[in-house]
Amino acid sequence: MTERLQYIDNAKGVMMLLVVFHHVAWSVCNIGIENDVFTFIRGYRYVYINFFMAFFFVITGYCSNFDKPVGNFVLSRVKSLLVPHILLLPLLMTMYGARSGYLHAYTHYCYGIWFLTAMFFAVVGYCFINKFSAMIHVRHQMSVNIILALICALLAIYLSNHHLKYNYWNWMQGMILMPFIPLGQIVRKYDLSKYAYAIAGFWILYQLLYKNKVSWVMNTIDVSLSGYCIMIIVSLAVSISLLNGCKRIQSRVLKYVGKNALVIYLFHIPICCILANLLYGSIESA
Repeated sequence: MTERLQYIDNAKGVMMLLVVFHHVAWSVCNIGIENDVFTFIRGYRYVYINFFMAFFFVITGYCSNFDKPVGNFVLSRVKSLLVPHILLLPLLMTMYGARSGYLHAYTHYCYGIWFLTAMFFAVVGYCFINKFSAMIHVRHQMSVNIILALICALLAIYLSNHHLKYNYWNWMQGMILMPFIPLGQIVRKYDLSKYAYAIAGFWILYQLLYKNKVSWVMNTIDVSLSGYCIMIIVSLAVSISLLNGCKRIQSRVLKYVGKNALVIYLFHIPICCILANLLYGSIESA
């Protein structure tokens, strides 16, 4: 049995808390609650919005073994990603369906758990890319994997920017975020810590100059080619810095949150919505 690395759980814990704060802040502001802290978080979302979900794709590449048999790999991802998505949908549709109709509930509120299907398409797609490059016996397999993943991402960016409506199960998000998986493999294979501060400095400069032009991939997509390059650089800087920093942290809270990140992600949105509905009589999507 593979031993869990606490610094990975710590890093996932930090990012999952950021995800929760983001969703809570967005929901609170949407239902008209005035709160200085949540207003501040929402107002400065451009600081983290272009990397905080991409990080989970980086850490997936950091931790995953894509050399497993394809059938076993896909089956494991069906169990860990698609099954929770399918099981949680009835809860979300029940919560929202009575108000807005079940078809609207499915097409709109399933985006609250967009990450699961996007991650499924990303990891399965990258698994096939990895098998293909291994099959043709290329000399620099990682380089070929990155190039093929980038082609998929650029195609999805082009289609999303031309308002293609057929983004079933958030496959576009998965394709756009797929290159962050080999980025995670690179972070694990090579010691890039000496470059983290230089990259982080570039990110800070960019944030100060272009804070209103930040690209993001979440339940919605707003990505330009230049913004996508920035996403890659920023995600690399944050991933290296956070993983290195978390090696020096001993926190039971972060370890617990990181270890149970998927469960927290699945249930924090419906719990927030239920509380909002009970307390304020309205439910708004984050």
